[in-house]
Amino acid sequence: MKLLIISILLSIQIAKAQDALQEPLFSIGPNLSLVAGVNGNAVPDGRKNGLSFSSMPDFGISIFRKFGSTDRLGMSLDINYSSYPFLMTDMNGATPYNVRFNYLTFSPRFYWLYFSIGFEYGIPMAATYGPKIDKTILKNCFTPVIAASYPLMNDEIGVLTVFVRAGYMLTGVYKNYTKDDNFKTIFPPSAWDSYTNDLNPTPVYASFGFSYMFHLY
Repeated sequence: MKLLIISILLSIQIAKAQDALQEPLFSIGPNLSLVAGVNGNAVPDGRKNGLSFSSMPDFGISIFRKFGSTDRLGMSLDINYSSYPFLMTDMNGATPYNVRFNYLTFSPRFYWLYFSIGFEYGIPMAATYGPKIDKTILKNCFTPVIAASYPLMNDEIGVLTVFVRAGYMLTGVYKNYTKDDNFKTIFPPSAWDSYTNDLNPTPVYASFGFSYMFHLY
């Protein structure tokens, strides 16, 4: 009986090893995700942060490279059209504005098993809070990112993966917040002496999506 159990366990391990050897080193494919976000910074007196969702899915291309055919370590790069949404309102919540900043982002990450960690570097492409926001007043952004993914279907052509991702922008969105703040006249600060560039919005986001990665070799 013990010999049978040992034989079964060995067979399972051999099969896993063979599967690992067959895993491709390099893959590339499209990704699509839905995003929710909030401003992670404090706001001037008289305003309140809230949760908002992107008006359209984030989308782009994912590239993945394993360090070795049997390795669980690798690197990934996402090139995406990305959203950083949040809600801004007065203290009573009577006048909500869905604010959305859109960037072309480049996101390299280190990958281990089903988890990855890295950052996004974003170039402003568009922004709105109802009216459009001039993208020239916006900074390029730097956002640390963590993510987890899980393969749903995998064959010789490619793999369908579900993923979740979260990030916290460190740079703030405006080049000069006190000058270019779009809500300065809508929700005037009640205490101007505390209205400083330290209140520059720093969006926090979470996304849920799918990618399909084509095995190249």
